[in-house]
Amino acid sequence: MEKYDWKDNTYNIEELLKKFPVVKDHRQPQEIYAAISPKLVKRKRPFWLFPAAASFGVLVVVFIVSSSLYNHKPMNSSKKDSSKQETMEMDLNTLQANDVPNIFSETNQRFAVQPEENYLTFSLTDPNDKKIIIPISMITDEKELPSLRNYNNKISIMPFDQWGLLPIDLDNVTKLYTKDDKLIIDIKSHTTSLDDNTFFESIKETFRWQNYHEIELLSDGKSEAIFPVEEAGNHAFIEYMYDEDHPTFLTPTKERYDTLSEAVKYMESENFKWHKPLHPPIPDGVDIEKIEGDKNKEHVKITFTNDSSLQNNEATTLMLDSLLLTAREFGYKTVTFSGAEDSSIEQIGPIPFHTAITVPVAPNPVVLE
Repeated sequence: MEKYDWKDNTYNIEELLKKFPVVKDHRQPQEIYAAISPKLVKRKRPFWLFPAAASFGVLVVVFIVSSSLYNHKPMNSSKKDSSKQETMEMDLNTLQANDVPNIFSETNQRFAVQPEENYLTFSLTDPNDKKIIIPISMITDEKELPSLRNYNNKISIMPFDQWGLLPIDLDNVTKLYTKDDKLIIDIKSHTTSLDDNTFFESIKETFRWQNYHEIELLSDGKSEAIFPVEEAGNHAFIEYMYDEDHPTFLTPTKERYDTLSEAVKYMESENFKWHKPLHPPIPDGVDIEKIEGDKNKEHVKITFTNDSSLQNNEATTLMLDSLLLTAREFGYKTVTFSGAEDSSIEQIGPIPFHTAITVPVAPNPVVLE
């Protein structure tokens, strides 16, 4: 073999490597590794024995081993990385679609705020139809009075993109405070908010859940109008979901109904007349046999047909909370659920059957850190 001076600038390692014989091995990398691994753990030959032959042998072995290990080890690593990636994707998938509400829109698997909870309500809107108003109730550690600073602080931490909603626009509001059971809002003059019906509807929907009976509108400190806030609006509560990658909320219908029975009728899937992103809270396979309210409109009993398919899951909890909120819209204070005997249901989550339940105080509780 021709000798080369390693310091010679004309030396070309690529040309030298081309002079090696072509090595073709059709075995799998695992087979090659299994074949050579016993040799790798054998006792090394003495350094002084055939130094030239040993050097050449080491070079060949290193070449083969390196090639084998290069193809083999990354394969194991790739499998591990792939496995980890699949696990991460599975974990992330559990946070999407139907599971998202567990994180963003529920407290203790509920879609309605309970009387013992403290909260502040914010009205958000659908990004494509601002007439669809979704009241969101942020659970707080203690009772908080509405103020412009407080609302702006809370709005700043809301994950609107994750909810598929838009916040109420308070940019033109200069003051927001309460006096007795009246809410006072001061708005800059010459702004579109003064003529924006959606803004006023969002304001009314926000504060009717917080026991304010009047809203006084000021423009640069001058009183412009006083309008009442109705606690019971005779609306039905239906399901809202922007799409399958966003959480589910409850929203009141724009329509008003004469009776609770009429409102509940339009909450059932066979009578539902709206389209996405609105959905019926009472699914197929569930029917309400009768609704019986007392003369004082204090208590109402809602009875499901015996063959109604009720399951102890999130969808049924949403349906029951929508019925409780709708009953509240008609002035009822307590509700009893009964029926569905074929399902042998005594309780759905924390909601019992055959027992009077106090109606919720607001829809869509959220807990944000």
